[in-house]
Amino acid sequence: METQLKEMVWSKVMDRHIPSDEAYRVYDIDDVDGDLVTREFRDENYEHTVDDDKYHPKDDVYYCTVSQQFYSTDDDFSESYCGDYGHEENFCESDYYWIERGRASEHWLHSDYTRYCIDIDSHVQEDDAYYCDADDENYYDTDNMPGSERERNEIGDYHTCKEYVENLNSQYHGHSTQFNIGFEVEKNVFHTENGDAADEGDQVGWYDLFAGFETDSSCGVEAVTHILPLGSPRSKARLKVFDMMDEASMVINSPKDITCGGHITVSVNGMTDGYELVDKMREKLAILYALYRYRLKRSYCCSNKGIKKDNNVKYAPVHVKGCKVELRIPSAVANVKQLKLRYDLMYKIMHHSFERRVHFEVFLSNIRHIIKKMYNGNDQKVDAIFELAHHFRRYLIVEETSSNINEFINHTNEE
Repeated sequence: METQLKEMVWSKVMDRHIPSDEAYRVYDIDDVDGDLVTREFRDENYEHTVDDDKYHPKDDVYYCTVSQQFYSTDDDFSESYCGDYGHEENFCESDYYWIERGRASEHWLHSDYTRYCIDIDSHVQEDDAYYCDADDENYYDTDNMPGSERERNEIGDYHTCKEYVENLNSQYHGHSTQFNIGFEVEKNVFHTENGDAADEGDQVGWYDLFAGFETDSSCGVEAVTHILPLGSPRSKARLKVFDMMDEASMVINSPKDITCGGHITVSVNGMTDGYELVDKMREKLAILYALYRYRLKRSYCCSNKGIKKDNNVKYAPVHVKGCKVELRIPSAVANVKQLKLRYDLMYKIMHHSFERRVHFEVFLSNIRHIIKKMYNGNDQKVDAIFELAHHFRRYLIVEETSSNINEFINHTNEE
């Protein structure tokens, strides 16, 4: 038989002849005509570029992380604020925004790291946006949020403070934490530098801690804090919050009586189901039931003492509000020292519910120094509180009502 010889071509790059039917064209820099190589050699040393539909040496091409494709030139390439290197047209057509204000100004930025701000009708880097609870919107300039400084200085009508609440946990760069906390400080009147303030329109003063002041239907007046970072004893967040509490001591130390309450609201960044929060906190909440057990006898905490999901109502010791949990059981805040101790206690509850879950006995041991300060160093009272906490734990977990707590669970509620 006659053997058919393959037609051969010369490859300058490979420095040898290769079969013409196995030859593929590639292009070096400034090489208009290109050269021929085998497919195996091409795939090992060259990349296909989408802008000219050719193969170029791997060291001479540019990779677009946005489209995940290669280009033959770096014309119209730029680096985003978040570190992605890509072709301009791909940034335009993908989930990126051109940022014109703030720390990412004059850069592309992926949508995952941006927030739309209603006051400037534009996106900014997420840390440059400020969330407003009043209208569930983000703002670039806090001065554009609902409510004026004058209005926040004075006592408003019942339930008007929510218009001015800001999430300070997202604003304090370097101070932010996983946990959020807010306090309601109910008083008979507010002490101010110009006398007592008790009626709508009365001036109280400007404090970084408080979103505003309002009349209260049961007690007299109420101060509502912003959403605050809840941090560990050595955290910058705790130091910042405690400084604000000291600054607002005149308001916090104002007089109160038994009709006043000290509601606390907590949440966890990234968690959207308040019932999930309750389930994780349930065991540790027993200490709050023990501390403020007499509040369970009052009408404002009389319902759903077992924290049942299908019976979630406002007038209960624990009330789920979307992604937040409102603890209505604490009594009124007496002074700054007491408010700081409640802050530390709530951190321990959240820490041991979400970050480092421990046995209940270990939890009690870890909070003993806080409870002891609440009772001026009286160990006997602390032991009594811990004993009650064990009984309330059984109640919250398995609905067991012992004789030690029956009067608080099944009591006919008082006003």
